[in-house]
Amino acid sequence: TVADRHEIILDIFGARAQSREARIQVDLARMEYSLPRLTRAWSHLGQQGGGIGAKGEGESQLEQDKRKIRLQVDRLKRELETVRCARATQRKDRKRAPVPNAAIVGYTNAGKSSLLRRLTGAEFPATEALPAALQSRWIDAAELPSKELPINDVALAAVEEIRTFTAVFGAKPEVVVPPTFVWNDAVESAWAHAGTRIVVTPGLRNESRDANGHVVAGERTYFNAAPGPHGVSYVVRNGYLEPSLGVTHQRTLEALRSNTRAGRPTLVEMHRLNFLDDERAAQHAIDEVKRLLEIANAEFPALRFMSTADLARHSRDRSGLVERQIRTRLHFLIRRVAGISRLRKLAWATGAAIPAWLAYVVTRPRGFGEAVALS
Repeated sequence: TVADRHEIILDIFGARAQSREARIQVDLARMEYSLPRLTRAWSHLGQQGGGIGAKGEGESQLEQDKRKIRLQVDRLKRELETVRCARATQRKDRKRAPVPNAAIVGYTNAGKSSLLRRLTGAEFPATEALPAALQSRWIDAAELPSKELPINDVALAAVEEIRTFTAVFGAKPEVVVPPTFVWNDAVESAWAHAGTRIVVTPGLRNESRDANGHVVAGERTYFNAAPGPHGVSYVVRNGYLEPSLGVTHQRTLEALRSNTRAGRPTLVEMHRLNFLDDERAAQHAIDEVKRLLEIANAEFPALRFMSTADLARHSRDRSGLVERQIRTRLHFLIRRVAGISRLRKLAWATGAAIPAWLAYVVTRPRGFGEAVALS
């Protein structure tokens, strides 16, 4: 039996579904996924029949199977709506009860389940890593080097994922983080048409996988709040914290300092894989987060924390957190240009380095050591 990426993910969710609502959602996803892919090659494929309650004249076995699946989908949707209504009633009862309630909310991979397990003392789960070829959602990596997926398939997949996300979480996703940062113009266009217009990038875009399965980066460079050709805007992930991979709080602090000196916000990436190993490794990851927060708050008293979507809106709309004075913007522009090796070498070769340094000193803003860093 050969299973594709979608089927493997459904198997993982099905094995972990605990509540009735979760099991219904997995069953519904299976039915909706299998319906357009249903094929039969039996000898009675063109069987005909008639009569009350039987399949109509000329209805093939394939058509009959599709009709049965549609009926099951309708039934599951009704059951799901019933469960949600019951849950809403229970929520009202809890609000009336004199007992405090708390919820853990966050994006996928934010560590909600890991935090809950730490608070409740539950056992730690095993890793959920997938094979490398299955990590590239938006290319065909079944054979290497990879190939592009048909545009229509990409568009349908984007709509399906956003519809599923909306059904589960009750709101459309605002931000998309491409798996292993592999995507292309067709994928970006599909996201935009489906209503998701904020894309997280490390400053580049991986577009394929080579014969060895390694990602291949494109030539384009991405900047915060830069508009895309399909109406999306980009947010650059320029910080990293992965204690399980040896990337500790010191490296994250270095990124925060460097970005702050250049007048940039810092978007830190951290995966829940850091909390899925043994308890000692998970505790080490938690301690690294604590050290990072303690040192960062002490070093940057004006430090702000916000979601990726809020960061994108502040950058795009040029809110009050974005510097507007030409003098200060020039200072940070010089700092950023100096960080690009080829431009720095060009400045020294052409004699522009000394005037640029003087301009950098003259335009230095007051209280620069307390510059705000968005996170």
